[in-house]
Amino acid sequence: MADYALVREATTALDWDNNPVPSPAQMIEILFDQAKAGNQEAQLIFRRAGRYLSAGMANMIRLFDPELVILSGSRLRYDFLYAEEVLSEIHHFSDRLGRPRTPIEVHTWGDLVWARGAAALALSEITAEIGQSAESAGP
Repeated sequence: MADYALVREATTALDWDNNPVPSPAQMIEILFDQAKAGNQEAQLIFRRAGRYLSAGMANMIRLFDPELVILSGSRLRYDFLYAEEVLSEIHHFSDRLGRPRTPIEVHTWGDLVWARGAAALALSEITAEIGQSAESAGP
């Protein structure tokens, strides 16, 4: 569930239609605070977002069969999105008979960690090519 959907649902669930509405980022923070404080409607919104996340992740696992899934990004500080039931649903919908379960790691790093990983992968490929070129050139 995208931010705009969380904001739309928060506006309704927390009765912000008649009040001055904060920015979308502030609204999501307030929604999270309300969920942590026990507001059932706010918790339901995050549970629903977790179900959408689990369905999408399960589809990704079944399509691409990765060796490892790393959930990361600034939104993962909202622990409702990676609660045990969300991770269980991901496995429930992605497990395949005769195949090992895809491990899932959760990291609350920033949104640009993927870029560091991509750069590291590219550098390792270039380094390997340079090493092969040097070996084939000989002394």
